Amino acid sequence: MKSLFPFRSQKSDKKEEASLTRQSNYLAGLENDQASTEEVETQLDWIKKHKHEVRRGHRMIQHEMHLGAKLFHYESIEEQAMTLSPLLHGTQQVQIDECTRQLQRLRDDFITHLQRVAEMEDTKPSGSLVKEYLKKVQQQEKLQPQTLWKFERIYCQLRGGCCSHNCGCCERSWRTIRDHSSRVHYLHCGRSCGCCNRRRVAIKVS
Repeated sequence: MKSLFPFRSQKSDKKEEASLTRQSNYLAGLENDQASTEEVETQLDWIKKHKHEVRRGHRMIQHEMHLGAKLFHYESIEEQAMTLSPLLHGTQQVQIDECTRQLQRLRDDFITHLQRVAEMEDTKPSGSLVKEYLKKVQQQEKLQPQTLWKFERIYCQLRGGCCSHNCGCCERSWRTIRDHSSRVHYLHCGRSCGCCNRRRVAIKVS
């Protein structure tokens, strides 16, 4: 009668081999899941930073428009004063100089902003999330402003901004001398919107 031990030994070896294979596959799966999670987190982090930088650029453009309007206002007052009397010359010079300094500082900040955006887009991580996000950004640039900013409208109304007065600021185009292509920017009003700020001040005074 032949011994059964060799058969049992072979069967045990196969079970152990199968167990090791399952463990190896499980560990490989964990490593893949971990790598996948890290890739997703990297993409989400890049998207978050890119959105923040884009919003920062929008605020700069709106602040530039606000400062430009203030500078024009002070220069107009100065010009009117000169026509009335030469003695009134320079009454608005302090405000004019301050607006000019702020605009110059804004120019430098905007150049830094453009460089940062270019660097971010050159070093963007690969992946479906980033690809879909950039595709959506390009699509939004082609949409009419009325179809954008659903949440922004709500926040603008709550802050007592332009959206609560239907003045049209939130849907008008913005041009900036920073963009040499003269491309029209559709931006929703933010905290740097001069019209919104004036309305909020008027509400507080009343």
